[in-house]
Amino acid sequence: MLRKSHIQFAKLLCLLWLSWSFSVGAISLGSPKLLSKPGDPLKVEFAIRVGEDEQSLLDSLSVNASNAALYERLGISRKLLEFNPQAMIYRNQQQKLMVLLETVEPVPIAEDPF
Repeated sequence: MLRKSHIQFAKLLCLLWLSWSFSVGAISLGSPKLLSKPGDPLKVEFAIRVGEDEQSLLDSLSVNASNAALYERLGISRKLLEFNPQAMIYRNQQQKLMVLLETVEPVPIAEDPF
């Protein structure tokens, strides 16, 4: 249950950040890989998938954190911001483009951020 909650949280943040910073319709995220343990700050990575015709746009891809007003407008709990989520895009050892989502604050085990 906790793992599912962490993954849902991570997917939500990544999808929001990517949708605001990149306007390609053929982008998608791969399955999340949870890298953190319960009670630690959340750390999840996702592979970025794009269509062949958008490969040239990968170098300009960026991810940015949104402000509280945007969360409120979209009906997303502001409580998520208390964990201080951060995201970055990088290439792994296989040169695959990845999104790394992590929180500075640990996500409490007994608390559901949604």
